Amino acid sequence: MTLYLVSFTNRHTIQDNCMRIEIRTIVAGNFVDVYGRFDEDLFRALLPSFPRVKIIRFDGSESGDLVHMRFMFPFSFDWISRITDHGISETEAYFVDEGEKLPPGLRYWKHIHKIEKLDEQNCIIVDDITFESNTKFLNYLFYPFLYASFLPRKSIYRNYFEK
Repeated sequence: MTLYLVSFTNRHTIQDNCMRIEIRTIVAGNFVDVYGRFDEDLFRALLPSFPRVKIIRFDGSESGDLVHMRFMFPFSFDWISRITDHGISETEAYFVDEGEKLPPGLRYWKHIHKIEKLDEQNCIIVDDITFESNTKFLNYLFYPFLYASFLPRKSIYRNYFEK
């Protein structure tokens, strides 16, 4: 039996206006192997079909690496994130990307990618996103859009890692 978990919260964490989205996906695979496959191929697989996105730069998932995307339509803007932390232990692996140049309206972005060990053959991928826009009102407008943008990752992860 496969169990799929989805949870989301809008807890105010880092600052009063921050929003939080957490999506958890159980996939088949050893957590170390799954972590090792967080590369440009997976990144491309996770990109949304709309809006169109061009990868300008993808260094990887280790501290100091840079990821630069250009959203092409309906308007063009750059999104640049830096990997600010990464690590691995006996029960989990993770890396953190934080926004350096964000789309109009967003002023803070932190995305923790965590892979938690369930057993030797299964793990949970956690997308833990904290963001803040220019106003509390915009936070509530961004929230459903961002949640809907990340929810398809559940099926993408399962297909990518279980083939």
